[in-house]
Amino acid sequence: MAATGAVVESWMYFLKKDPKYDVERIYELRRQKPTAEVPRTNMLLEKVEGVQIHDVRGQECSFSTTGFFLLDMDTKLAAEDFNERNKVVGTFLPQLADAIKAKLNASRVLLFTFDQVLLDEVK
Repeated sequence: MAATGAVVESWMYFLKKDPKYDVERIYELRRQKPTAEVPRTNMLLEKVEGVQIHDVRGQECSFSTTGFFLLDMDTKLAAEDFNERNKVVGTFLPQLADAIKAKLNASRVLLFTFDQVLLDEVK
């Protein structure tokens, strides 16, 4: 799919290739405390520079073929409310989870974020 919109260049973290993933499932503990025998995660991430991010608005995306989809949703938050953590956690993230559940007809949605504290507050 060729992008027709703007392109920006940025960096992203990707899962590093490791032979252990051939025999061990990738995991990250969220609710349990890690131990010496079982660390919080077995993921090895690598930062990749120069990733091109294309504006795909207006193009067809299919979650089943690309792993991504664009979600048009209304939120009760104004743009400035996204600077207030309690409003994001209490209002936006539950709305987002509900919208994703409805779009995918899913029974459950887990929201992953770089901010572990923020994620732990989402019920």
